[in-house]
Amino acid sequence: MSAPRKTKQSMTGQHYQQEIENLKQKLNEARRMMINLLPREVAIISRNFLRDFTINKNDMAFDDLVDKLIEHAKLSAFPGAGYITDEIRAYCPLCGSGCQGPYDKGFRLPGGMQRHFFGHGNLTQCGTMAVLITMAHDLRRELQAGNSIGLLLY
Repeated sequence: MSAPRKTKQSMTGQHYQQEIENLKQKLNEARRMMINLLPREVAIISRNFLRDFTINKNDMAFDDLVDKLIEHAKLSAFPGAGYITDEIRAYCPLCGSGCQGPYDKGFRLPGGMQRHFFGHGNLTQCGTMAVLITMAHDLRRELQAGNSIGLLLY
């Protein structure tokens, strides 16, 4: 008895599934490269967050990430120059951006930086933080599905 003949439709379905897997792999490679391009300390903070959120299933990992990034930002903080001169400001440690106002640079610490990380108020969300959040949820989903994620964290 001969093997069942593959139909054009099933071969097409297999092709699409393989293409999806290839695209997922390339997306994960791009995400890892993004983390590798961050300053060393910020990359370590980001990897620790991903590990803590996915493997340890720590939902407080987002709060820890924000706290650690703000602490890191304080290392390069500078005094405000606008309306409130006693405030401390810094550029985003993830994407390097600052506020769009004409008088001040960087984001006010800690509140302005927190709003930037998540896009609250009238601030644009940090693109790198958006990728980290998506990556964390994707990795957790992969882990729950029983897939190996070890290489995705490095």
